[in-house]
Amino acid sequence: MKIKFLLLTLMSFLTLNVFSQFPINLTVIGDTNCPYTVTGMYIDSLNQTTGELVLTADPTGTYTTSVPVIGNNIYVYLCATNCMGVTQCTGGIVIFGAINTYTIDLTTGNDSDGDGWGDDVDCNPMDPYSYPGAMEMCDGIDNNCDGQLEMIPSLNMYFVPDSIVTEENTIFLINQSSNCIGYSWTFGNGDSAASALPTTTYPTIGTYQICVGAYSIDGCVADTCFVITIDSTGWFPGGIMTEWTLNVVDSYTVGVEETMTNNVKVYPNPITDFVNITTNSNNMSVKIYSIDGKMIENQVVNSNNLRISTDNFNSGIYFVQVESNNQKSVFKLTK
Repeated sequence: MKIKFLLLTLMSFLTLNVFSQFPINLTVIGDTNCPYTVTGMYIDSLNQTTGELVLTADPTGTYTTSVPVIGNNIYVYLCATNCMGVTQCTGGIVIFGAINTYTIDLTTGNDSDGDGWGDDVDCNPMDPYSYPGAMEMCDGIDNNCDGQLEMIPSLNMYFVPDSIVTEENTIFLINQSSNCIGYSWTFGNGDSAASALPTTTYPTIGTYQICVGAYSIDGCVADTCFVITIDSTGWFPGGIMTEWTLNVVDSYTVGVEETMTNNVKVYPNPITDFVNITTNSNNMSVKIYSIDGKMIENQVVNSNNLRISTDNFNSGIYFVQVESNNQKSVFKLTK
């Protein structure tokens, strides 16, 4: 009996040692800036028992463990949880006599910004306000992860300088805004409007604040305000005028037929480092205005051509007024 008992003990010892030569290996892929912990358990379905597995990290970062029981129905369950609370698990039937290797990739389920959505599905994993189904915030970012940026209204408005306006009793405000499907105007005179191109009249002198708000198809909003002063000499900005009616228009073309008739040419457009002006007369007066009505260039020459350096011009819209043969021509240029 003692011999039989020793033989059985020896066989069990040899079996355990054979198993220990084929450990269970676990590799965890994670963010080095987000530490993680690993746990494991085994399930012996034949004997209906479970137990904890102790995982030991080797110098390469791989975890190893061994199951303290022998059988053909041993299942291992391995998990890793990172600093954000994201848990990923793996497992399977243990195959004895083979190396059982498992991998957990925490980066596919990592929630770097803590918004409840894993980095694998979060379109902006470092922004807690961007995730599938989030409310668009009109910030130029795809907040709801639908692959599209929201439409943000862009307000682009300026006054036409009075010196080039040919209509009497009229002030022009150019509205070249984009991504706008609705407007809300107040003019400081008690009038309001909801169209893109409204008109209003100022019956008395004074200072008025013009404010406009616009919204896009996505509900994003933009707004801006202008201040104009009307006194006994006219209004400004835009220069001295005697007009009291404000028209908001999408464009303003002046002197096209006159320009063609007067044989005046201004080029290139858009301008770069210079602008050329040519006429069929040996004398001309040239004035260049910025969109706020400020005259930034004024030259009179006894020549039929003139080149003006525009190196110091900021990007924007300019009006070039050319007088020659007692006729006026106006060009709208951009830089």
